[in-house]
Amino acid sequence: MAVETSAEFMQEAVTRMITLVQDAVSTGNWPFPSAIFLAPEELEGGFPIVPFPPNDGSEERQQFCAALGYAIASGELPEAPNPRAVFILSEVWYTEGEAEGSRPSESPNKKEALVIAGLASDGEQIVSFGTITRRTDASVESIEFDDSSMNATRMYTLEYFWEGYTQALLEKSGAKNKPQKLH
Repeated sequence: MAVETSAEFMQEAVTRMITLVQDAVSTGNWPFPSAIFLAPEELEGGFPIVPFPPNDGSEERQQFCAALGYAIASGELPEAPNPRAVFILSEVWYTEGEAEGSRPSESPNKKEALVIAGLASDGEQIVSFGTITRRTDASVESIEFDDSSMNATRMYTLEYFWEGYTQALLEKSGAKNKPQKLH
């Protein structure tokens, strides 16, 4: 299926990822690791998945994303397609009605969710949020995704991917300019 606009492409990619997640839950193949998904121009072949490093901090994840973007564009990873968009899939904690600035991980009222966040090469972004329900044995019973997307959320970590990607393309072309920082 040819998707014309970037927004349509991003929505179709998220829909496919939600299906992957739901299939993993229903077949007992959860937990799914935090990962970066590369979305090539044609979604029919699926998504190459790169496991995300443990959450050692945002700086380490940003460096990882920049290095991954650079490696793909420079040809160091020939098996990786040139992506139209990149996505992060990660479990998160959140709270509702807590004081601003409080850490959800420290709250007794924390809830668990799965976030799929994407950033296209043209700057189009999307975030989909799924609430995780666990059984008494702590296994995942279901993940219910909200139909609405939070498009206003900036995806700084994914911007680093595109900066690394652009840097490699500039170097390959012999350009002396550095890419403009997005954040």
